Amino acid sequence: MVERHVVWDEDNLRHLLVEHAERGISVADVEAVIRDPETDIDPQPSGYDFYTGRGVDRRPILVIALGDREVRPRTAIRNQREPLEGACERGQAL
Repeated sequence: MVERHVVWDEDNLRHLLVEHAERGISVADVEAVIRDPETDIDPQPSGYDFYTGRGVDRRPILVIALGDREVRPRTAIRNQREPLEGACERGQAL
């Protein structure tokens, strides 16, 4: 298992906490999704990864981030769908 360090800076904090405060997603939520071994990670051709998991309140969240060991979140949204929880193999089309 890869240990991930979440990298926060002025830009991604402003994006999450100010520009999209209405989403109600905290730094702790994003870090919980990224660090949870149960989170599904879907690499994208753009280089970003989609992390589908659960925040501290256990509600589903999608985090879009860049990096492997040092992960820089770009954005996060409440996921309308439940995480797949192993329903399909990583990278398999739905």
